[in-house]
Amino acid sequence: MSIKRRLRTLVLCLPLLLGSVAGVPMRPEDIENLTHSMNQQKIAVTIPEENERGGYKLPKSPEGDD
Repeated sequence: MSIKRRLRTLVLCLPLLLGSVAGVPMRPEDIENLTHSMNQQKIAVTIPEENERGGYKLPKSPEGDD
C-alpha cells in the first residue's frame, strides 16, 4: 500500500476514531457511504493514438463547451 493511500485512509478514519472515543453517534449508513466512497475508482482521460491523418482528436467535454 502506498504512503499516499495510507495517509488518505488515516485522514478519513481518524475523525471516526475520535468521534467514537468522544461518544458521538454515527449511523451505519453514514459509515457505509464513507467506506464506499473510499473504494470508488478514479476516472482517467487518456489521449487516443494518432489517427490516420497524423493528428490527435481530443475527447469532447461532457458540458458541451468547445
